[in-house]
Amino acid sequence: VITFVKGIMYNSMRRQKMLSSILKKERTKRALSQEEVARAIWVSQPPYNYYESGTKVPSLAVIMSLADYFDVSIDYLVGRKDA
Repeated sequence: VITFVKGIMYNSMRRQKMLSSILKKERTKRALSQEEVARAIWVSQPPYNYYESGTKVPSLAVIMSLADYFDVSIDYLVGRKDA
């Protein structure tokens, strides 16, 4: 049971890291500031910074907004598929 839980936690942390790196990649590819992306998805800049740094995980609603904004799939944002 402990090994199973550790595996789930590891995968969750790995996906969180992937999400944060993909967010930064997509933002910088478009030469946007964190403030610009945050404003576009209706959050303030500090929470967006947390998402991009991997400190916090965005809600599903925010992930959907980010996918729409960057015109990518949710699967891509969370590291399940390549762009």
